Amino acid sequence: MEWDTMAEVEDKRIRRTKKLLRQALTRLMQQKDFQSITVTDVVREADINRGTFYAHYRDVYDLRDKIETGMIEDFRGMIAAIRPSETVTLKLVLSRLMDYLEEQIKKAYFLPAEDPEKENAADLMWYLWCGASSPVFGKDKMATFEHYFIEDKSVGKETLNPYYQLSQKEEFCNRILQEFGLPVEGSHIINGHVPVKIKDGEKPVKAGGKLYIIDGGLSKAYQKTTGIAGYTLIYNSSHLALAEHMPFDPSRENTPKVHITEALKTRMRVADTDLGQEMSERISDLKELVAAYRAGVLKEKE
Repeated sequence: MEWDTMAEVEDKRIRRTKKLLRQALTRLMQQKDFQSITVTDVVREADINRGTFYAHYRDVYDLRDKIETGMIEDFRGMIAAIRPSETVTLKLVLSRLMDYLEEQIKKAYFLPAEDPEKENAADLMWYLWCGASSPVFGKDKMATFEHYFIEDKSVGKETLNPYYQLSQKEEFCNRILQEFGLPVEGSHIINGHVPVKIKDGEKPVKAGGKLYIIDGGLSKAYQKTTGIAGYTLIYNSSHLALAEHMPFDPSRENTPKVHITEALKTRMRVADTDLGQEMSERISDLKELVAAYRAGVLKEKE
């Protein structure tokens, strides 16, 4: 038992060391080009000696490759889980990728601190949120430090990527929907984390009703800029609506204003949803199972 305990402690120490090195490299990649990052930079950032680094990695390229390999292996496992009966399409792969990312984010939040999976999931979550090359980061840098501590506002400017301009156009939104294999009619893109300046006449529904911006200023810090306290998107079987929240004031009515933005042409049924399609597949499987028993192909256990 004593040897087992020592081995567990050693495993935890190694996992912690690798985590610190991964995080150090991620932070450095936000500050400079990868080609200019040295082992000295990484160990100094991680506060680890060079010998410890070389006990696990040959060089900075090896560290980066190990990070990427881990993510690729996870992604390959996700693709391998696609059933033979399913046709592999871009829509299916993207859908499974989103499912995988959602699963990792939940693991990062809910798993106990001592679970090694939590560390890997948390690394991925942080990278998605602020990694320089993350497809969902959407800007050239994270300037939180500059916003808080530097008076000169120009150094805190975050340049958004072209999506934020192109997505204002209905044609561009339609192309995105088509890439995901979704029908242009009745489909929408929902964005958050982009304050909507209602006080300046800006609207949360854009691109001919294809794009919804629902964040709008839930953060108190944004409310002077937006004039409101954010939105809640409401989607039921009959319509799409936005609930507009005002900054809380105990001296007045705070019930949000609800605006119906789009009425559905036909009422949405459970069978029309992804969950409904899964239920239909399960019903078909059960019918086949019953038929197999009745035909004597399968025998009940005696």
